[in-house]
Amino acid sequence: MPTQPAESVGGGANDGSATPAPVEGKYVSEEEPDSDGWLRAAVGPGEVRVALGRASNLAMELDQASNGLAAAFEYDAGWTEGLNITFTAEALGELIAAGVKEVTVHAGVFRFSFDQKAVAALMEQSGGTDVMITLTPAEPLSMEAAALIGTRPAYILSVQYEADGELLDIVDLGDGLATLGIAYDRPQAEPADKIKAVSIDEDGRMETLEESVHDEGWLTWTDNRCAGLFGVAYQGAE
Repeated sequence: MPTQPAESVGGGANDGSATPAPVEGKYVSEEEPDSDGWLRAAVGPGEVRVALGRASNLAMELDQASNGLAAAFEYDAGWTEGLNITFTAEALGELIAAGVKEVTVHAGVFRFSFDQKAVAALMEQSGGTDVMITLTPAEPLSMEAAALIGTRPAYILSVQYEADGELLDIVDLGDGLATLGIAYDRPQAEPADKIKAVSIDEDGRMETLEESVHDEGWLTWTDNRCAGLFGVAYQGAE
């Protein structure tokens, strides 16, 4: 697959908190969406080594090696129908062996990060096989969900692995955490504290993710759930 390494960026300057953020190295893929609007790509050992090499170099430059390393993988924002990223078992193994603190995928309108325990959980639950992460726009919505989400973005995120010819879901990361984010440029009429993420189950029931926060064009939240239907909802009067 055609790919081009990107310059690393530091995700982890020490901000004085109890746990300094790790230093991030970024790999940017040159994969483009196909004619059906799908973008499909794989993260293998080569991509991991590029990201970690750049993170390591930057950590030495900044004298922040003690902060640990993070790896980020960025993909074209032009997909419309879906995004499928496969982390090979070898790539997961290298991330775990390197003690990576955080793994992030930037997908234009959606981003997700797995902490160190979450990456280990993906490897354990998949039985050491490839892990496929798929993101698609969510439509149609239930009447209740549509009333709160309206035309704001909503996506279905799935995390799966193959066993005995079947695709099996990973939904819960156990002690691991995923930080998810949806890009949303809120209008001035919508106060930031009224914008919340919601999750919607198969029966259309909604749960407001109260700890979600809208800031600088992104609505983000952290949970041990790594899959489901998630949307941007306005909690004020329409």
